[in-house]
Amino acid sequence: MYLFSKKMREYRILGLIFVILSGIYLLMKSKFYFLAPAYPMLFSAGVVKLDQLLSKKYFRRFKYLYAILIGIIGILIAPRAIPLLPLDLSVKYAEIIKGPKIQSERKEVIDILPSHITSMLGRKEFAKIVSKVYENLPPEEKKEVCVFTSSYQKASTINFYRKDFNLPEAISGHNNYYFWGHGKCSGKIIITLGLSMRFLKEYYKNVKQVGIIKIKYIKPKDNNLPIYLCKEPKLTITEFWEEAKHFD
Repeated sequence: MYLFSKKMREYRILGLIFVILSGIYLLMKSKFYFLAPAYPMLFSAGVVKLDQLLSKKYFRRFKYLYAILIGIIGILIAPRAIPLLPLDLSVKYAEIIKGPKIQSERKEVIDILPSHITSMLGRKEFAKIVSKVYENLPPEEKKEVCVFTSSYQKASTINFYRKDFNLPEAISGHNNYYFWGHGKCSGKIIITLGLSMRFLKEYYKNVKQVGIIKIKYIKPKDNNLPIYLCKEPKLTITEFWEEAKHFD
């Protein structure tokens, strides 16, 4: 409507902005939600056009029917968009309506529940499992150990609940967490989450699995996740920090 309507000519730039940004994000294979802030201006144009259409005599009779349909559809999809229902009931509801399995921005199929809901589940339990590994360490190792994760989400989870479970600060080489540095971590002993045994053995002589993350309904990529304890580093923490750096 912005691009082709004579009446909307003064707002044509908004349509062009959307088309150009869509093309750029498509070429860059960006995350699907990057364009979300642009949709309200499209909805505005759509509402104007719909109002014009429903004001015509022939379509006037459909005005209330349209409002009822929008209401029914909104009620049906609301539990898929926001966590309105108890968790078990949300899962049953998703199974009843047989919604498609959802893909995250990383293109993995994650579950019948959307990723923005599963991302909020099991966070405290996640930190609690890591705390059990920490509590089983000898006192001298507790003073030296730090928690290193493969992603900023996991590090943020640990840091949010670290005071509840007396955990050391978590660090990560992922995105902005890399720029914040490794802090006081010496790298001599680390508890790791999300890094493979193969990767860790390149940088540590002693790598041992000491736990596993198992939480119902948590995102599959964060579930069944081995927890490793690494000792006897082959590199300094500064060198290892550069090797662990990644952006996505």
